[in-house]
Amino acid sequence: MDDLFTISDLQILTTSISDFTIGFLLAVILSIILKYIYLKYSNSVSNKSLIANIFPIFTVAIFLIVITIKSSLVLSLGLVGALSIIRFRTAIKEAEQIVYFLVLTAIAIACAANSFLFPVVLVFFIFAYTASQFIFREWFVDLETSILLMVTTGITATLAFLLLFSAYSIASPSVVSPFEYSILLWSSLIGWFYFNEIPSLTTGIGILIIVSSGIYIFVREKAQDQSIATEKPLR
Repeated sequence: MDDLFTISDLQILTTSISDFTIGFLLAVILSIILKYIYLKYSNSVSNKSLIANIFPIFTVAIFLIVITIKSSLVLSLGLVGALSIIRFRTAIKEAEQIVYFLVLTAIAIACAANSFLFPVVLVFFIFAYTASQFIFREWFVDLETSILLMVTTGITATLAFLLLFSAYSIASPSVVSPFEYSILLWSSLIGWFYFNEIPSLTTGIGILIIVSSGIYIFVREKAQDQSIATEKPLR
């Protein structure tokens, strides 16, 4: 009976330290990449961040299990028996989450089997597929209204640049530039009104420095009796 459990009967497969290290690091890196792909492009609405945070841990666990299965048949049977009684407290309710866990399992098994190229290709394919779904999705709910807004924006921007070029052609740049800085105020107001974005403290300090510099240049030019407008238009 004791002969059944001798080391020679286990047929231990050796795994080099270099293969283990490469496989372990690759599994962790690919699981982290898959985590960000899931957070960025997933359509899941339940437990999204909670599920994504366990991706690396799940992958490492499967990787170590497969490494153990490779090294000892008896230990692998014991692990299978232990895993059969584990019950997840957080139920996986969406098919998309099951697919991602299946991909993580495939990555872990491939890394443990020293097939390092296959999981990289798999993650690249998943990224390309999910990104293409995001890029080629329907962007506009009301296409006619969106086209009207884009045309209006184009006409307004064209008129604004024509007026700006005209101002630079008849006046000194040091005089026109401070007025151009008003775009900082309008962009902040538009961001607050449409996107509910309030400028941070560092943004306010940067705006204050830029506006102060423009005002200083304008006052300096006035103090030196520089002409506000050129005698002859530049264009």
